[in-house]
Amino acid sequence: MRKKYLQPFFCMMVFFSFVLNGWGGEFTREQVMELAKKGAALIEEKGVDEARKIFHDPKSGFLSENKEIYVLVMNFKGEWVIYPPFPETEGKNAYNVKDVDGKFVVQDMIRTAKEQGQGWIKYRWIHPPTKQIRPKETYVVRVGKQELYTAVGIYP
Repeated sequence: MRKKYLQPFFCMMVFFSFVLNGWGGEFTREQVMELAKKGAALIEEKGVDEARKIFHDPKSGFLSENKEIYVLVMNFKGEWVIYPPFPETEGKNAYNVKDVDGKFVVQDMIRTAKEQGQGWIKYRWIHPPTKQIRPKETYVVRVGKQELYTAVGIYP
């Protein structure tokens, strides 16, 4: 029974460590915002299935070669729809994931996408290269009127 709960928790930890915030210090907040907006526009234009192929391709401009910066897509239920670094987690739910201070990060992203259409989410997470807890910022953009959003993040 314990194993049943540890695996989803581990996947969620990996998700937040690598996807939402990357660790690409060479990217600016403006570049992150632009990438999230372009990702949402691509989904509106081509649909989720075609966007998935593009977002998983490092030559597309939506996924860095080292997979540190990328566009992820989640739905309003908190499920990963597109998750380039770990495609096997697509379809898994992260709705109740908290940061180190107990903040419901995915719920904040969903709320921002629903209420504002786009915006920054700030929280604290373990920085993968240093293993230190650091501030993180993720920009979310609602995909048109769909119950989806794109997210791209950095450690500022």
